[in-house]
Amino acid sequence: IYPVGSKQNYFYGRVNNNFYAPSKYLVDCFDARYDKRWENSFTTAFSLFSMVQAGWRTYNDKNATITLTENLCAKYGIDAKFAGKKIYPYVDVDAINLGSNGGNQYVASVWPKGEYSGDVNKLVKVKNPYVNPYPLAEDEDRFIVYLSKEYLSDAEKAKRGYICVNIDDLFAADGKYKETFIDAQQTNTYTLFPSLNKFNFNFEGGFYGSNLQCKTGDMFIMRMAEVYLIAAEAEERLGNGAKAAEYLNVLRKRACRNEVDFEANMKLTTATEDDVLDEYARELCGEFTRWALLKRHKAFETRLPKYNPRAAVSFSQKNYLRPISYTFLNQIENSAEYGTNGY
Repeated sequence: IYPVGSKQNYFYGRVNNNFYAPSKYLVDCFDARYDKRWENSFTTAFSLFSMVQAGWRTYNDKNATITLTENLCAKYGIDAKFAGKKIYPYVDVDAINLGSNGGNQYVASVWPKGEYSGDVNKLVKVKNPYVNPYPLAEDEDRFIVYLSKEYLSDAEKAKRGYICVNIDDLFAADGKYKETFIDAQQTNTYTLFPSLNKFNFNFEGGFYGSNLQCKTGDMFIMRMAEVYLIAAEAEERLGNGAKAAEYLNVLRKRACRNEVDFEANMKLTTATEDDVLDEYARELCGEFTRWALLKRHKAFETRLPKYNPRAAVSFSQKNYLRPISYTFLNQIENSAEYGTNGY
């Protein structure tokens, strides 16, 4: 299996040291049947890639298109009837040289499903190649590993010619990721996890030269969705649950996969504090706002034991305070108006 974290992965990039995996709580926040923010937040289907445009890897290169052998099927729990079948690349990665100031730009285009010619004229430009088709079709042959949000039975997995792992199986009863084998074949599938894709930019100008660890796309500072969340949070704190729900419903309707499902499956009539905190998680995961939100609600003591027991073990009251330098504090000339706030 071509390693996702490989040094030569021009599609997914490379991280040398640390990976961040979503908690069980965050995964469970999404009902992917209705909420398309799931695949727009996390990549859960992983593919091989060709580099025909760049001339570096042909469509039928052994690291781009592979044939499932009996041994591979047995090792990774793929039904034996798929032995001899091929898994084709999902994308083709170009290498556009922008010169000394930009270096190579590894922009990916998608091979249409069922197109096996390797003809680069058939490639399709998409907004974000890390947002995979959802749900992944049973007959999909462009992905090698699929982490399924909906639980697949053995019979359902047997219909698919790729590695299938139920995301729920990655977690122990206490919500922590398992640290040992989850299959009888004792493969390393237990190390898999949904991968945050919000900042894995893939466009010309988004790559930091030839450094596969860095991207240069803009980070979100604030966007309109956060304004709706703040309004909903304020209304809920004031006891206006119905009004809070109105603000949340704007985001939920926009996120609903099919408009006809909104009324029955995503619309709120009233919003509780948990509704607000969960909606923040769905909408702003990975955007570095969570600590401030939980601090505002004094919610670490209640939320961490329920949803992040690993963090709860090391939590203390000092975690409500983050260091602020005296250089900064001394520039506030009217600090007496605000008090110490615990610092």
